[in-house]
Amino acid sequence: MIALATAGSIRMETGQFPLSAAEEAFARLRNGHLRGRAVLLPD
Repeated sequence: MIALATAGSIRMETGQFPLSAAEEAFARLRNGHLRGRAVLLPD
């Protein structure tokens, strides 16, 4: 897996959202607008 990531064959998509936008982040994941992970940051 690390070799594939290093070679650029796979890519992790991460979105950052303030904690106050947690509902929006979840909706984007659920609707397929964001693939991967949503990271919630303190406001």
